[in-house]
Amino acid sequence: GKSIIVQMLKTDEEMLFGNSSLWWLNIETKEMRPVFQDSQLLSHSASISPDGQWLSYITMGLTNNLQFYNLNDGTIYEFPIDTASGAVFNPQSTKALFTNYITAGDKKIKHIFTVDLNNGSLKDVSNKSIYQDWSAVFNQDGSQLAVIRQVNEDDILMIGDQLWLMNPDGTEAQQITNQDQFLHSTPIWSQDDQYLLYEGTDLNVAQIFSDIWILATNTGEAEKVLENATTPTWLLLTESEKNE
Repeated sequence: GKSIIVQMLKTDEEMLFGNSSLWWLNIETKEMRPVFQDSQLLSHSASISPDGQWLSYITMGLTNNLQFYNLNDGTIYEFPIDTASGAVFNPQSTKALFTNYITAGDKKIKHIFTVDLNNGSLKDVSNKSIYQDWSAVFNQDGSQLAVIRQVNEDDILMIGDQLWLMNPDGTEAQQITNQDQFLHSTPIWSQDDQYLLYEGTDLNVAQIFSDIWILATNTGEAEKVLENATTPTWLLLTESEKNE
């Protein structure tokens, strides 16, 4: 039958916060079974690779670890992680990325790391300590990343951030927005990789909610399409609808 992974939160009267664990749910029979032999293993942020071979999740304990588990041969790659965001797989299921902190002097900053699922090797694609990166997403063919980047030079904390495009190994990085004192979030590629949807917050004006923006990736031209809105997504079209 068809199954999905769900994150269950169990609480009791003595617990201020609940404990989360991962379970398989058969959507036809509604039967549930734990993902792990230890059904009480504290875990969250599960994702499955597009080819269905890799399961990624974060386990919680004295240290938190991001794990990649091959559902076919049992291979496991494990990396300590200080953030709560899970992994993102590329469309080919050969690489995955995640955000983690590095130490730069007396500061901790976020960098993007990629994992080669063929051998478990890890690469810091943010490259420089002046860069703080997060919310990276692969485009549809896996050839580019869209990343939210903050550049902090000379120990000056910059206000706001920008959207950048780069190769999956961090090379050929280019800034594609130029919105001063502006916060970008949740970039989403269009099906043809020609546009990015994102939430934007202008720090120069008083606003409670973000706005929705669309950006042409080949020109960098950005347009506000809706005010006071969040969580944009693309309507997925069939092949016949694309050709109409």
